[in-house]
Amino acid sequence: MIALLAELLGCAASASPAVDLAFHGGAIHTMDDERRVVSVLAVDEGRVVYAGDDAAWVESAAEVVDLHGGALFPGFIDAHVHLVEGGVETLGVQLAGASTVEEMVARAEAWAAEHPAAEWIVGGGWDASTFNDLLRASQIDGIGRPVFLASADGHSAWVNHAALREAGIGRQTPDPDDGRFERDERGAPNGTLRETAVDLVGEFLPEPTEAELDAGLAHALALARAHGITSAIDPNVDEAMLATYARANLGLRVFAAVELVPGEHEAAVAQLESLRARFEGDRLAVDAAKLYVDGVVESQTAALVDPYDGGDTVPAAFTLDEIVAAALAVDAAGFDLHAHAIGDAAVRLVLDAIEEVERAHGRRDRHPVIAHLELVHPGDLARFAVLDVLAAFQPYWAFPDPYITEWTIPVVGPDRTERLYPLGSVAGAGGTLVGGSDWSVSTMNPWEAIEVAVTRRDPELPGPPLAPGEAIDLDTALAMYTRDGARAIGRESELGTLESGKVADLVWVDRDPYSVARVSEVRVVRTWIQGAGG
Repeated sequence: MIALLAELLGCAASASPAVDLAFHGGAIHTMDDERRVVSVLAVDEGRVVYAGDDAAWVESAAEVVDLHGGALFPGFIDAHVHLVEGGVETLGVQLAGASTVEEMVARAEAWAAEHPAAEWIVGGGWDASTFNDLLRASQIDGIGRPVFLASADGHSAWVNHAALREAGIGRQTPDPDDGRFERDERGAPNGTLRETAVDLVGEFLPEPTEAELDAGLAHALALARAHGITSAIDPNVDEAMLATYARANLGLRVFAAVELVPGEHEAAVAQLESLRARFEGDRLAVDAAKLYVDGVVESQTAALVDPYDGGDTVPAAFTLDEIVAAALAVDAAGFDLHAHAIGDAAVRLVLDAIEEVERAHGRRDRHPVIAHLELVHPGDLARFAVLDVLAAFQPYWAFPDPYITEWTIPVVGPDRTERLYPLGSVAGAGGTLVGGSDWSVSTMNPWEAIEVAVTRRDPELPGPPLAPGEAIDLDTALAMYTRDGARAIGRESELGTLESGKVADLVWVDRDPYSVARVSEVRVVRTWIQGAGG
């Protein structure tokens, strides 16, 4: 009797109910705690119902996907990407890849000719390390309208004299705090703007129209899906951007942060609460406050613990008391922090503020994010794990490009060079890494960033690595964009791994990254969001 019952139960267990979708024929990486790799995945009503090796699930599925020797992963999560802003940029003059000033001028002139009704000629993407001292207002004066062309990193801009006049900027205009106008021999601004000087002209740009915002976002969403991105953090949105997201057929999930200025935080928190109530939806959430704590190393505006080589220390944008007051108000309203901190002193300030918040308000399910982290002081590495702060690196930046070799290394010196973008050190100290592209500053393709995280080398050109001791293994790099990325958006119980009951956000790639020499050559075949393919 017992034997018969066991046989019947075994038959029942092996029988698989009909499901909407099943995958087989490749390596299915669950990214769960055991990092199981299985051969079958079944999805029903938008959720994973089985991950294992029982082929009966394939036979019972309404739709079957043969991976043809490729691999399946949880949908990727980009923890720092400007979808609306970056998408709108793609509608303007595109200067990425231009190798000469003449080529950039020709592109700007061609765009102007194609858009005769445009009041301003706007675009960007030029390489600041290539064209650092070569750009002049006179080179684009012939266009005849104000011209504003941002650098790829967003920290410089090239403008003509018409743009300077529109902004009321001349020889007597002083450099702003934390910025400067490059000047000619007579002391007049020469057309290249740095840091906050960019904003003095940028505030005169026409606001994008609703149609331009919609078109830009549509482009960005298509690009994200093509790269297997199913959830994203947009770290700096305004009301118009949120309205653009709300109008769109989003597909992917967007978690948005709104900029907060310490000292003005009471009004900012009230605005956050209003925006959260107005724009909360199935695929859109306003759940964080963005805090800009410092600038960038290249222009020596990042806040460092020790002085720049041959220079001074630079203070952060705000004092600890100011940041703590803002962080307490944000936390009391139920929002997380998403902080821009590049220098090690800025990183320390944010960690100090989060520690004060936890001391004052106790532990709760927070998901604070510090983004960029070009330098972290060794004394602060363990605090990421202790305080459960997510380190949102842009791994693609961690190789020796001209920004690093010509602008960064000379001012940080050899010792700090070996700790630039310390993914390995933060992970080794028990911290959680998450991955972001900062698109349109750099590529949205996670596979290129993952390769750099592992090799610390240029994915396109041979050359030496940057701080090879800060490399991470492929398991850790993939987790940045999947299981650990889900923690950055507070959805680890729903997303990030392929386990029974979780939402079926999936990305199929053409080869298993564990079996190839160049991870950057991995290509996305198809992406599913909540079981729906695109």
